[in-house]
Amino acid sequence: NVVVLEKGVLELKGDFQVTNSWCTPTFYATIPHQTILTGDEVQIIQINEDNSQFGQLILKNKSEQGVSFNTYVKYEKLVNENSTIGYENGKTSGWTLDRDTIINGDINLAAGDLDLNGYELWVKGSFNQTGGNTTISDGQLIIDGNYTFTAGTFNMLNEKDYVLIKKNVWISNYYSKLINLKNGILEIQGD
Repeated sequence: NVVVLEKGVLELKGDFQVTNSWCTPTFYATIPHQTILTGDEVQIIQINEDNSQFGQLILKNKSEQGVSFNTYVKYEKLVNENSTIGYENGKTSGWTLDRDTIINGDINLAAGDLDLNGYELWVKGSFNQTGGNTTISDGQLIIDGNYTFTAGTFNMLNEKDYVLIKKNVWISNYYSKLINLKNGILEIQGD
């Protein structure tokens, strides 16, 4: 039987790894359950099983390297309390920003809703969108690398929306109708 964590708090100071097992999902939590990452060194999250998920994942890691997602990680809600986030060969689900956020390295949005919610998201690498929905929502998206769009939606609907892409943009022709640039400023410094 699958055990679902529906309530309570799981605080982790080390890494978190889920491997495939005969019972799927191996780890499954729903809101209001909280998993809090509070390590003093880099914490690596690796989930090698498609159906596992966190309920509310709270990042409180204060180390310079922060939290590294080495695989695709699903969660119902992500709360980042000023932790550095890295994505190493992994994909992520979207989340709603509740403060300015810096991503050290690349991000690969594969599912869910990424809502800037009036805040700044600074990606110090490239932003690859292979799914999910990105909505600027009066926020600022700064990408030091390239932006690649192959699926999902990308929405700039408000006057205060601002996106800066410092390198190149690649958009799949088939999905280009899913990019809604109705308002705001889109600045591209590359090709």
